[in-house]
Amino acid sequence: GVLPYSGFFTHHGPIPYFIASFIEIFSGQSFVRFRLIYAFFLLVITFATYFFLKKRIGEKELSFYPFFIVFLGIVSTYYWTHMLLADNLAAFTFLPSYALIVLKAIYKKRTSLADVAIVSVLSSIGLYSSLTYIYLFIFVHLAVLYLYFRDNGIKTISSLRNIYPFIFVLIPHFVFVVYLFATQSLSDYLFQNYTFNAKYYIYNYPRLSDSDFINPLRYAVLIAHWFFVNFYTVLIGVKTFDFSFPLNASMAVGNTAVVIYFIFKKRYKLAIFVLLTLIYTSVRSDPLKSKETDYQSAVYNFFSFFNMFFVLKSIYESISNSIQNAKRIIFSFLLILVGIYAFFTSIHLVFKFNEKVVSKYMGDMPLIYDRPKLAPIVNAAVDKNEYAWIGPFEFEELFYMSSKIPSKYHILIYGIGKSEKINREMLEDFNRNKPKVIMFDPQFVYLGKSVDSYGKFFFDFLDEYYITILDYSKNGIVYRSVAPIHAEEKVDLDAKMFIRKDSFDEVVKRLIEANYIKEVKQ
Repeated sequence: GVLPYSGFFTHHGPIPYFIASFIEIFSGQSFVRFRLIYAFFLLVITFATYFFLKKRIGEKELSFYPFFIVFLGIVSTYYWTHMLLADNLAAFTFLPSYALIVLKAIYKKRTSLADVAIVSVLSSIGLYSSLTYIYLFIFVHLAVLYLYFRDNGIKTISSLRNIYPFIFVLIPHFVFVVYLFATQSLSDYLFQNYTFNAKYYIYNYPRLSDSDFINPLRYAVLIAHWFFVNFYTVLIGVKTFDFSFPLNASMAVGNTAVVIYFIFKKRYKLAIFVLLTLIYTSVRSDPLKSKETDYQSAVYNFFSFFNMFFVLKSIYESISNSIQNAKRIIFSFLLILVGIYAFFTSIHLVFKFNEKVVSKYMGDMPLIYDRPKLAPIVNAAVDKNEYAWIGPFEFEELFYMSSKIPSKYHILIYGIGKSEKINREMLEDFNRNKPKVIMFDPQFVYLGKSVDSYGKFFFDFLDEYYITILDYSKNGIVYRSVAPIHAEEKVDLDAKMFIRKDSFDEVVKRLIEANYIKEVKQ
């Protein structure tokens, strides 16, 4: 019920939160219903992309796309792309933009102002889902503007026709800036998405530990360098035809084939565009190490598999059109190579999909349930109009918690703990809205950083105002959880439930009535 940045901390873009708030209208406080409705939401986006491209390009040219959709459905489960995460949303919105540019260029379809507007809106949604793709965003816009002016010409300097495409490019950003000013979120957004990310979160840029400056050109060069190193390493392994894990090799083969195809078609600018987009889809992943559940490689995966399906169709049609012998030999080799890897990739994905389905059906793997572990305990102890918190990093439990959250900083990870500004603001929030109960894991570790190494300010706050059940003793009476202590590490009420000292008796009474704890005489 509050807005990003000014209402709650996030170092991600705002789009996923607005989509989540829309889905939550229909799903309510149920993770299962949310996942199901979101799945249908993605299905609508996927088919809308197909019909949109078919209208802009043509049905014959899109004959491969229905097969690509089926493949996408399976591969999305494998890579966790079906989950509501920033990189995944970027994949679903950048893909239509990329596909439109590639298909318009190769089939020599005229690019209109509507195309520029659509690319601008969709790629902006991708950008404001994840700023990771700022370089990709730039190349996509340069490409669509180039196509527009190539097809429509550049009029006189004073002609408004030259300005219209730039207006369409700028409108989404103007709307976002207006939103930031209207919600008084500008300073929060700049700190959370730029300062915080540059200083504490971007991990693949070499610099001094006390530096928060990132040179964008140097960063672009580094991304390109490591892409080529890893991409080349994958290509070297293609000759072994090792199909135990064929996905990365299949994507590399498909991408290489589409670049070669464009070169032979003398579409050199298009080949360069494809190469640049592939490089800058890999900011947070790489072609070599991408693996199962790797949602951060979503955009690269989507582009790569699109290339694979497109190039199979295009090369087959080229061979059928009686091309010259030398080119026919090269295209036939590429068709066979890409086809073999595409086949074994499909087999691998079907096998993995079947493996998961059988394991879940037989009960070896868990299904998706609305079964929070900590939230029901907090809900029993704290009223809806009171404050409580579950941390340091418990998104799912907070989703099921009924009471109010005390601070805009709802997590306590390394960057939050190391920022003096956030420390101060978080303490101000917690002191102003002191939670009656805090579920907190003192042994929490995230990305190799333990909370006790950066969270001293919060531990001091807990020591001053809170007490655990384990530490309480009065007149020979102590309290212990009904379940044996440490029976399940996450639900360790005795050591992880911090109760505000002035509310201890009230909370204990409620927990006893709910049969979560019991009175024990020493």
